[in-house]
Amino acid sequence: MTEKADVSCFLEIPEKLTSQLTKQISELDDLVNQVSALKVVASPSLRVHTAFEFMLCLAKLNVACSVDSILKLHELIGKDGKIRGTENNIAIRGYHPAPAENLEEILNAYVNIYSPKRSCEHPFLKIGGAYLSFALIHPFRDGNGRIGRLIAAWLMYAHNYGVLAPYLEPWLGNENKQHGKTFESKIQSYLAWCNPLFSNDLISYVEHFFSAFLQELTNKCRGILEKP
Repeated sequence: MTEKADVSCFLEIPEKLTSQLTKQISELDDLVNQVSALKVVASPSLRVHTAFEFMLCLAKLNVACSVDSILKLHELIGKDGKIRGTENNIAIRGYHPAPAENLEEILNAYVNIYSPKRSCEHPFLKIGGAYLSFALIHPFRDGNGRIGRLIAAWLMYAHNYGVLAPYLEPWLGNENKQHGKTFESKIQSYLAWCNPLFSNDLISYVEHFFSAFLQELTNKCRGILEKP
């Protein structure tokens, strides 16, 4: 039997950045400023429209993220709004998400660490970390990706990157038919998300994820700026 991975190690993002990540963040910040200057207001994806509008209301009210608000978002994307009560085996070389019996405790820690009200030096790392951690915890039987992206969008509004928030779902969700070949392939496929949990090379793996995430956002910002 494969030992269950301890995903709690992904609840904290690395404090030290490589020169590559520092350069990527600086470049992305510059592009975001240019996109913001266009004053284009994008509509949220139809797949998550109601949940997105609910999240946006919470963001505007400066409400703290809670487990209850996450469950409500799950309900608003058409799911049951309940934490899974059984093991949700992804079945990729034995990777197991967080055990069901520990989900409530882990999610309470998650909403504290990734609270929109919690200040941070590098918001993009917090945003990417929230997305990655949620996928690894996998608290629902279905809809984890969409909820993770909604939380990331919430954090974008909280840290003055709201101009990018409506684009997360169409860029990184299943709505993008090339999703598997673009975003996931850039982090060496979903399989690569799982295998490092059983190695001692977690820091380099996490940095690899962040680098891919930042590059994806950078490419999309350029796409917006290049539109006539």
